[in-house]
Amino acid sequence: MDAQIVCTSGDIAIGHVSRLVTLAMLVLASKLVCFVAARILVRRRVASDVHIKSIFVYAGAKYLFDLSKWMSCDVYYMDRMSAAMNGILTLQHHETMHALDIKLWRVFSVDLSDEASSIPNHHVHAAAYRRALPLISDE
Repeated sequence: MDAQIVCTSGDIAIGHVSRLVTLAMLVLASKLVCFVAARILVRRRVASDVHIKSIFVYAGAKYLFDLSKWMSCDVYYMDRMSAAMNGILTLQHHETMHALDIKLWRVFSVDLSDEASSIPNHHVHAAAYRRALPLISDE
């Protein structure tokens, strides 16, 4: 009996070309408006004088992070949240910070007691540097 039932109450329309074009134009217009608003509202960032060459820092971190406040004595101190966003998962155990770089599948450890002795106590960011992951250039 189910095979004999026929529905004649409506039509099914998969889509119209005019709707597709309208939605595509709406998406492009919204992207353009957001781009123009971002250019007007957000001032252009001045390029940093500080550059770090490390295999553990990806390009986004090199060019988009403000490195100037996190450099001391040619050591870049990356805070642990930035390290996680950069693909480096850290675990601190006593005076040693263990790190796993999930991009390179490398594990490395840093003795923080050696690094802490090189940071002057009167430095503005001394407390933050002691909790951060110290990275040096690969030059």
